[in-house]
Amino acid sequence: MQRVVEFYSKLPKGPAPKASPGLNPFARYKARYIDGDNASGTPLFHAMLGLFLVGYTIECTLFYFLTTQEDA
Repeated sequence: MQRVVEFYSKLPKGPAPKASPGLNPFARYKARYIDGDNASGTPLFHAMLGLFLVGYTIECTLFYFLTTQEDA
């Protein structure tokens, strides 16, 4: 029984430290902007900006493709 008491007396006491999000960029983004008390509307802005950039890129690519075609 003494070995059990000795083992448990060496364990850390108190709450466990918060786990870091690691190197995963999505987990870091979620921890920074979505989780906890610091949640904000920034992800919505990032999504709108991303959709705008994708649409703008597609539009420019199609415009360039259509205007550089030779008439056959």
